Amino acid sequence: MTLHVPELAPYVLPRLFGAGRAITHGFSMFEYFCPYEVIDRQNPERRDWAAPMASGLTEDYALIARAPEPETGQLMLVIAGLGEKGSAAALEFVTNPKYLDQFAVQAPPGWERRNIELVIKSNLVNDDWGEPRVVASHFW
Repeated sequence: MTLHVPELAPYVLPRLFGAGRAITHGFSMFEYFCPYEVIDRQNPERRDWAAPMASGLTEDYALIARAPEPETGQLMLVIAGLGEKGSAAALEFVTNPKYLDQFAVQAPPGWERRNIELVIKSNLVNDDWGEPRVVASHFW
């Protein structure tokens, strides 16, 4: 099954954030969050999903989540990159059927009806984002 953002539009409250306030405000239910790096609540000592805000970066990360908004219960789609390249890679991931189809093959059965969190990594090439890859996922 391929999900496309335009098909979800009537049902999803999209949220696009950068790092910082993004996932820390109102999203405590998520496994992953990104104040200035993507942090796994189950393994907070893990620090390999960081992209310091500096020139010469070779990779960037983003968080994609689909879950009910805590206050309204309306389904929301959160896309939060650590940097602008991570955000761009995450947007490419959710809007390009190629990446969603690849994800669907690896996802657990019934993932379409579950809440989802994905950590996306993109290698930066010539100061631009490369193909987005899922490096962690959480379903509930």
